[in-house]
Amino acid sequence: MQAKQIQWTEEIVLEWLDIAVKVDKSLPPVYRRGISGQHWDIKREWYELLWDIEEVRQAEEIFRPTNRQISIWEEVVLRWFPLIEDSKNKRILWLRSCGVSWVKIGKKTHLTRQTVAHRYQHTVEELVHKLRFLDTKIS
Repeated sequence: MQAKQIQWTEEIVLEWLDIAVKVDKSLPPVYRRGISGQHWDIKREWYELLWDIEEVRQAEEIFRPTNRQISIWEEVVLRWFPLIEDSKNKRILWLRSCGVSWVKIGKKTHLTRQTVAHRYQHTVEELVHKLRFLDTKIS
C-alpha cells in the first residue's frame, strides 16, 4: 500500500511513528567503532557455568526490520519531520514515541508535563492535517 492511498488518522500516524522508532533503534550506529581491545566473557563463579548461555540468547528476540518498515522509517524521518516547524515539537514527538515519560520530556525541554502533552497532541493533529493536505495536493 502506498502512502498516497492511506486515509491518515492519528492512530495510523502514531503506529508509523512507533515503527520508525523501533527501526531507528535497530539500525547500526552512524560512527565507526574503534578497536579498543578484546573483552572476554569470563566465568568467575562455579554456579555461572550452570546457566545455558545459548538458551538465554535465543530467548531474546532481536528486531530485524523488513523492507517495508525501513521504508516507513524513511518516510517518517525524511518527509514528516521537515513538515513540523518547531524543533522543540519535533523533539517532543520523537521522545514520546520512544516511550519517554511526560515528566522526563518536560525536564529536557524545560516545560511542564501538561504543556508537553498539549504540544504533543497538537503536533500529531497538525501532522495528520498536513499529510491529508499533501496527499490531496499531489493527486
